[in-house]
Amino acid sequence: MKWGIPVISKIKEYIKDKNLLKYGDSIVVGLSGGADSVCLFRVLVSLREEYGLSLYAVHVNHGIRDGEAEHDEYFSKMLAKKYGVCCTVYAYDVPMLSSEWKMTEEEAGRRARYEAFETERNVRGAVCIAVAHHKNDQAETILFRMCRGTGIRGMMGIPAKRDNIIRPLLCVDRSDIEAYLKNIGQEYVTDSTNEIPEYDRNRLRKCVIPELEKINPSAVSHICGMADKLSQIYEWYDIECGRLYGEFVTDDGNSLKIRAGVLAGLNCALASEIIRRMIRALSMSLKDIENGHIEGIRGLADMQSGKRVNLPYSIVAEREYEYIRLYTACHEGTECYEESENKNIVVDVDAIIKHGKSEYILHDIYLPEYMTYADKLKISLEIRSYNPNTDIVTKNSCTKWFDCDKMKDKMALRRPQANDYYFIGDHRRKKVSRYMIDEKIPRQYRNRIFVFAEGENVLYIVGGRAGNGCYVDESSKNILVINIMKM
Repeated sequence: MKWGIPVISKIKEYIKDKNLLKYGDSIVVGLSGGADSVCLFRVLVSLREEYGLSLYAVHVNHGIRDGEAEHDEYFSKMLAKKYGVCCTVYAYDVPMLSSEWKMTEEEAGRRARYEAFETERNVRGAVCIAVAHHKNDQAETILFRMCRGTGIRGMMGIPAKRDNIIRPLLCVDRSDIEAYLKNIGQEYVTDSTNEIPEYDRNRLRKCVIPELEKINPSAVSHICGMADKLSQIYEWYDIECGRLYGEFVTDDGNSLKIRAGVLAGLNCALASEIIRRMIRALSMSLKDIENGHIEGIRGLADMQSGKRVNLPYSIVAEREYEYIRLYTACHEGTECYEESENKNIVVDVDAIIKHGKSEYILHDIYLPEYMTYADKLKISLEIRSYNPNTDIVTKNSCTKWFDCDKMKDKMALRRPQANDYYFIGDHRRKKVSRYMIDEKIPRQYRNRIFVFAEGENVLYIVGGRAGNGCYVDESSKNILVINIMKM
């Protein structure tokens, strides 16, 4: 019996068990020229007739190893040609992309490869992309994530199938691959970057895993077996976390929040996973999220309002009264608001008197009384005559009436300023900043409020409180009616 037969049988059984292939599938195969990808290529070629496969190889030149890279490219093209498979080469300057994308060369190379695979898949109309991860890669990935700090999902390692990516070799290890290639007489190339000790995965491959195998030669298989068991447990865990997330996490469109008491009362594992899901919802990634970040957020449950934790991807977690809120930093502070289309609208009351009515569109606005945010809102200002005997002053947060004749200065619709105040009696003032604290307006929304003001005297916090300055009374004759309407 040939050495290659048991490996093929193992892979075929794995493909069937994980439902990785169907008859007639068209597949883009990542072909670097290294042992793993060459093994994958030869296995799929051997299954081509049985499964009715259409194969398309892709080789990615990373622009790193000069002459060596050209040799690997030539080898891959010739191997594909030998077996009647079209091989498309994609060239990238990975060092430049690493700088541009602000990530390591390892990360940039991986991103470039998958971009190339997906591009070719679309060009060919292929069903899936086959890549050559095997058991050793699985063990390295799990160990790497453990070192960085990960949740249960991260401990499951690399899936056999995700979206249109399949990994038929996850059932075999590196020694199986080398034995298979040796016994079918297939050569392959060696990537010198696999020896660079500065690469984290190379240190795991060259230093850590060999030491673990001294403790138990089956260490890699046991690590992968643990990942399989965890994936079975995760099915229940995922459903339960999804239920709790839907019940307790509130999404207001710009941030996510959960009651601190609820988070503190959850099982530690469930609480941590809910936090990870909140982060993923804001960033679409957990790659740079470590266990210390998760614990820091959980710790906010025991802290006072205003305490915060800064996370990767410009995410901020903040204790906000009875809640813990997560939001991206670009939604907090003044930098974003300076990009608004209108920060300071001078209201010409005389012009409104002449024309009867004026309308404005406000962008990026928080309405305090409704505790809601709007991308865009219409506000109308209308001058009317007033008869105290027949007219009833409207009292709600969307419509406000003011005495035009009491206005002494130019009026403006603008963002709040440090010295703004409003009258809460005939002579008693209250700072707008104090109002925001007393009303528990979230920190990230305090610069998204608009006020209608005469100098520093705020007549109306749009969508919230009105001051007693320029109030309508029995002596009023001409009134300014402000109306706000969502769009």
